[in-house]
Amino acid sequence: MIAIDYHGYPAGRITSGHLALDFLTRAGPRLVGLRLEGRSENLLAELPQVHWSSPHGDYRVYGGHRLWIGPESAARTYVPDDQGVTVREAGARLELIGGREAPTGIRKSMTIELATDRPRLSIIHGIVNEGSQVLDLAPWAITQMPLDGTAFLPQARGVFGPEDPDAQYQPKGHLVLWNYARWDDPRLDIRDRFVLVQARPGLPPCKIGMFNTAGWAAYLRKDTLFCKRFSPEPARPHVDHFCNLEVYCNDEVLELETLGPLVHLGPGQRTEHIERWELVPGLPADLDHDQVAEIVARGMSG
Repeated sequence: MIAIDYHGYPAGRITSGHLALDFLTRAGPRLVGLRLEGRSENLLAELPQVHWSSPHGDYRVYGGHRLWIGPESAARTYVPDDQGVTVREAGARLELIGGREAPTGIRKSMTIELATDRPRLSIIHGIVNEGSQVLDLAPWAITQMPLDGTAFLPQARGVFGPEDPDAQYQPKGHLVLWNYARWDDPRLDIRDRFVLVQARPGLPPCKIGMFNTAGWAAYLRKDTLFCKRFSPEPARPHVDHFCNLEVYCNDEVLELETLGPLVHLGPGQRTEHIERWELVPGLPADLDHDQVAEIVARGMSG
């Protein structure tokens, strides 16, 4: 681990030869930097100045990647995580263990492993109930990206197989809109194969959600495609009108968010939510939507 500074906050860095990953060492678990080898640009958004008041004190966003719990509420979601983190490193594997949250009894963790052969990594998001009450929650992994890119959300494929004689009568998918969002938001582009979100400045907040059966979502900015993969679980309950993929965008940032199923977590129990990140640099400026899907498919088979 290399000790670094992140806008005045102590941080560390691990590298794989393909990626450099930055994380806070006194708060979190938080990932705050992701860079391709040989490039200085942080592919994650940096928002050290953003904070707001919560029932538990000042909540600081920092930027980058964080772990929340759904469904969203001021009392349970906005618990500050700046009171310490334990860092354990073993080669390209990193474990970040947060402190126990007094209001909820929850302890969050991230276990990150960098691939050694390409710009990939995996993150195991862990939530342990160290309290005395049963908690109903969903692990919620949020990645903040800089503006001026495009989020690709694959439209749902039907979960009924072609052998089902009633498949044609079933709905294929749904799109959920948050209270403050508008259907005519100029950032939204709803197509047959994808829902696209253009991350533009100068517009009010917007948020949409869906149940994603493809198991991936991507963000294309400049010449680099960022893709996160996860495992859909359509047979299990989900929060937010059955969403496992959500996108939030405001005047500063786009958030690419995945959610695990809703769990009934008793004292001492643990739940996990796994994401796998891939980066594809050096892409042409005129890349079309079908080519994005092809690149993601090649990554799945590679």
